[in-house]
Amino acid sequence: MSFVETLAAHEIALELLANALAQREAGAGRIEVHAHADGVEVRDDGPGLPVHPHPGSGRPLLEVILTGPRRGPLNTLARVTRSCLWLEATVYRAEGVYRQRYDFAAPGPLEGPRPRRADEPAQGTALRCAPAQGELPAFAELAASVRPHLAGATVELHDHRVDRAERLGGDGA
Repeated sequence: MSFVETLAAHEIALELLANALAQREAGAGRIEVHAHADGVEVRDDGPGLPVHPHPGSGRPLLEVILTGPRRGPLNTLARVTRSCLWLEATVYRAEGVYRQRYDFAAPGPLEGPRPRRADEPAQGTALRCAPAQGELPAFAELAASVRPHLAGATVELHDHRVDRAERLGGDGA
């Protein structure tokens, strides 16, 4: 049995942001971080996490990524999932929208594809979760913790707790 470190709320936000920033290489141009009273959500418009069956286990690849392999070390997103009370993954693909919820890291069924609504992106991933430990910092502190990780990217930070939004990065902000 291995010990898995539980990430605090601000660490989860940064790990989800790092994952979204990595999608820039795959074509993501828009990244958003949303702070909510119950947790955090990070969205990108990259190609979207894969949802097809894993060739070995038959489980949806999204589930394998978010829960980790049955053997071996956990990836970043599996560590995030295990550090949350719940996590909801929404994947936007050409064929429609997929959704899967994880309660205490236990996956529910993969739903979809359902048709995209007009207000939904053509592609991308949204990961929303309720961290098990800690609270997200106030807007200014959250923005300050996000800025050093932007590496030339622009991120929209929305804090729904105080109804405030700011565009970070890109222009050096």
